[in-house]
Amino acid sequence: MAVKAREKTCQLTAQPFSISAEEADAYRRFDLPLPSICPQERHRRRLAFCSDGRFFWRQCDATGEKIFSVFPENVGFPVVSLDYWRSAQWDPLLFGGDFDYHRSFFEQYQELWSTVPRPAYTLTGVSGSAASHQCWDTKDSFMVFNALRASGSLYCAGLMDCASCVDCYHAVRCSDCYECLHCADCRSCGWTEFSTGCEDCRFVSHCTNCRYCLFCSGLEKKEYCLFNTELGKDDYEKVLHGWRFNMRQKIDYAKEVFTEFLADKPIPHIFANTLETNSGNSLIDCRHALDCFECSDCRDIVHCAWLSGASGCLEGLGFGSRVAQCAQFVAVANNAQCVVNCVECWNDVEKLDYCLFCEKSSNLLACIGLKGKEYCILNKQYTKKKYTEEREKIVRHLKARGVWGKFFPVVFSGLAYNQTAANELMPLAKIPAQMMGFVWDDSEEFIQPSLVLSEIDQGAEEQFMEMPDRLEELTDEIVRDAIFICEMSGRFFRLTPEEVIFYRKMQIAPPSRAFEQRHRERVMRLPPWSMVQRKASRGSAQIYSTYPESWRRPVVDFSQWRALLQETED
Repeated sequence: MAVKAREKTCQLTAQPFSISAEEADAYRRFDLPLPSICPQERHRRRLAFCSDGRFFWRQCDATGEKIFSVFPENVGFPVVSLDYWRSAQWDPLLFGGDFDYHRSFFEQYQELWSTVPRPAYTLTGVSGSAASHQCWDTKDSFMVFNALRASGSLYCAGLMDCASCVDCYHAVRCSDCYECLHCADCRSCGWTEFSTGCEDCRFVSHCTNCRYCLFCSGLEKKEYCLFNTELGKDDYEKVLHGWRFNMRQKIDYAKEVFTEFLADKPIPHIFANTLETNSGNSLIDCRHALDCFECSDCRDIVHCAWLSGASGCLEGLGFGSRVAQCAQFVAVANNAQCVVNCVECWNDVEKLDYCLFCEKSSNLLACIGLKGKEYCILNKQYTKKKYTEEREKIVRHLKARGVWGKFFPVVFSGLAYNQTAANELMPLAKIPAQMMGFVWDDSEEFIQPSLVLSEIDQGAEEQFMEMPDRLEELTDEIVRDAIFICEMSGRFFRLTPEEVIFYRKMQIAPPSRAFEQRHRERVMRLPPWSMVQRKASRGSAQIYSTYPESWRRPVVDFSQWRALLQETED
């Protein structure tokens, strides 16, 4: 039976929003109620379950050892080292109990939530990597978050099949890239954004299959270009040598020049290598992705982000790969199927509802921390027959009370709003966040990134120094001993030997700002995660895009953008 489109009013913002017939059909397929809050606020609530990349020193609640964790000391549940959590030293079934039909479901679940240990951070199939979180099949990397099959990379978020990338955000199949944002299939590029298939480019935006370009935008299949003008190889190399990016002063000036150059350059209403009925932004090799962000190789997904190789999913945030027929989830990955209303469940999980931190398990309801289990409810083991009967009874009970199908209340995040990706991508001030039910933490107890591996205690001030302006001044002795001061935040940081090797290879001056400051500045360049209807910057066409009317660059329809590229090529 066909499902009709609906017009609703958001219970949080009091603003109208629409649920298309296609969306309504997706909720029906997953046996979920239609949402009562708008898509933007639903994105916000899922993001509030994701760490913003901070680490905290704390005690392992099982062994008492000092560990670093994405969870601070004051969360409402035990936190243990990843090694302990994966070990056989504890049994999560010991925390199990019967479902009480006379009590609130979420009240019972919160009791379990407050007692079952959680791992300090999430890594699976990772080797030689440190101070990273939500990474799968990643090796030899440092301070990398939400990554799939990454290697030799530093200070990045959202990598998919990348190698030797530094200070990048959402890169797909890229290598040897620096300070790149929303790029795919790029190699040896620096300060490049929203581009695909580029090589040896510096300061380019929305370019496709270009080589050896500097300060360019909206080019396709061009090489040796400066400010969108072809120079020829010899002249281009002379100009490039004059910029000398091994001097930080030149880099800072180049950023100013690039920003000014881009001011009147149009961009498409969506960054994607094909439309294929896609909407949202930054969609690589996706087909039929509706209101989705930062995904690659996905099919038939709605209101999703950070997915790779996913299909048939609704309302989800992922990491890793291959998620199918899942709904209302956060950090669910790696061959997950039919997982609904779950957070941090990975590695061959199937048929899970309302579960947290479970892996290699199937047929679970309201469980936390189970590994290699099946037929459990509230961490209690059942036979297959008894599980099926009890699950059906509980589902009927929760449906009758209007509870079944609703996502977790934000209290189950365990993180303060200002410690989450929600505040990075959808920032709120303290009071509005608290009014919306989020926790706020004013403490500054998190570990500065470069100190995760080498603690710097008070009394080391004599080692502080300013970052050298030239790459050649960065001696091995300085790298080994110096503590640098971030020019923006005043926080101190260090350089790892691996990143210095990268800077020397790319002939790039080292940054004078700490990682968290650099990451914050990258995020500020991102378009919002919300769709708005607006008039195109050229012509009278109405477009549905993430870029608001006030966006800093002209925005045109994707088809018009392709026409402009063709004109440039001709």
